[in-house]
Amino acid sequence: MSTASGDEYLVADSTALQASRQVAAPAVEKSPPAQWPYLVICLFASVGLILIALGSVSEGLTGLALAMGVASVVRLVLPSTTAGWLTSRSRVVDAGLFAALGLALGAVTYLLFS
Repeated sequence: MSTASGDEYLVADSTALQASRQVAAPAVEKSPPAQWPYLVICLFASVGLILIALGSVSEGLTGLALAMGVASVVRLVLPSTTAGWLTSRSRVVDAGLFAALGLALGAVTYLLFS
């Protein structure tokens, strides 16, 4: 690069311009992960919430606890690339947190309705 006399900016050489016109090969885009595991868990949780809204609180909380249990198993079994939006941390931490939430919901359900 050279500077023109009296100018404060840089002017590119013609060889540098020709080199910059070479187009690199486009990067191969990875397809987004499938979200079916997340959608299955959302379906289970939605059924639980609908049951709660209809007045069956114990059955609804049981459904939510089961949804978290299923999420724990799915996250533990599936690889991170397939688990989709269920993945936020490591596999063991995610599965453990889902299991803890499911057990807590189950315990609350048991304590309230037994």
